[in-house]
Amino acid sequence: MQRNSDAVELAKKIIKDLEKNWLTELELANLHTIFRPIYKHNLAILNLNAIVAFVIMAYSEESPWLNPRKDRLVNKQEILSGIGVDHENNIYKEILNYENDSIQQVILNYLLFCTDARWQECISLLEYSNKMMLFCNQRTSEKQKIGTEENADKQTVDVFEYLDQSEIAKINKEKGDLLLKAIEARSKAETILKTLENDFQKVDHATQSDFGFSFSDARKFDVLSWEMRLKKRKMES
Repeated sequence: MQRNSDAVELAKKIIKDLEKNWLTELELANLHTIFRPIYKHNLAILNLNAIVAFVIMAYSEESPWLNPRKDRLVNKQEILSGIGVDHENNIYKEILNYENDSIQQVILNYLLFCTDARWQECISLLEYSNKMMLFCNQRTSEKQKIGTEENADKQTVDVFEYLDQSEIAKINKEKGDLLLKAIEARSKAETILKTLENDFQKVDHATQSDFGFSFSDARKFDVLSWEMRLKKRKMES
């Protein structure tokens, strides 16, 4: 979560001087590409910096202003006020009312920036577990193909021979071993999920309230799905 912390510390600095050009600091934090679309808006530098600080403070677990115990809209309005801007200003109303596509995209990209290797590890473990479970649950065939031959109708057909019991027992033992590995992989994935859920409680509340998905739920981590939910939220508002 170090990147998250670094972003919040930078946001705190930006808030203290909204008139400054913070591009160098954003580059050092590897955030310049994420927030570049905001700086393309024809707005005063104060407004642009305020929007950057708002996105970080409204979607970072380390944000001291992100409060899941408060109504989400009220909390976002308070974040804007804390930054030092008027949330009634049309510039910021666009953000609160999901009316600006480029800023929606920036929010999505920032959320993706806040993910780490645990998301992909969890997905890989679950995929492995599911594949092994499916394989292990298939009935063990008692015969195997050994070739082909022509039947009485001159058609090519497969030729099978029955496996001996020791071979079937060996296959079933291998399935049993794979089943244990599948269970172990799922257990590891569940542990990661619980850790993510613990680590990102505030962000989960934010994304669930704003867009209808839980940030920490790696089982449903899908960039296109996240993007569609952001667009859907804009259409509903």
